[in-house]
Order: sequence, then C-alpha cells, then structure tokens
Amino acid sequence: LTRYVSLGSIVAVFSFGLFSWFYRHQSDIILFWFFIFAMVIVRHRDNLERLFQGTERKLGADQ
Repeated sequence: LTRYVSLGSIVAVFSFGLFSWFYRHQSDIILFWFFIFAMVIVRHRDNLERLFQGTERKLGADQ
C-alpha cells in the first residue's frame, strides 16, 4: 500500500503483539514481542526519521 518496508515491518510486529495480547495473554510471548518490537524500532530509527521528514524512499522508487 505505502511501499515503505520499514513501516511495514513495524506494523507487522506491532500487530503480532496486539494479537498476542488479546488472544493469548501469555506473559512470555508478550515479553518476547516487546523485545522484538524494541529491536525493530531501534533498527529502523533512521528510516522513521526519514519518514517523518518526508524523505524516505519507497520500495521500487527511482533513486
């Protein structure tokens, strides 16, 4: 939809966390999700800054 890979990664991990929270309520899964979510945010920090600035390249866009 948006062709922003970093945004897709963040939304996917966040969605998994919400699903786990609403349907499982297992603390080990929630802790694992939180750790992975934090890693994804840290990994995509530069991409998020570019998204907010409007300079992030889209997947398949010309350089």
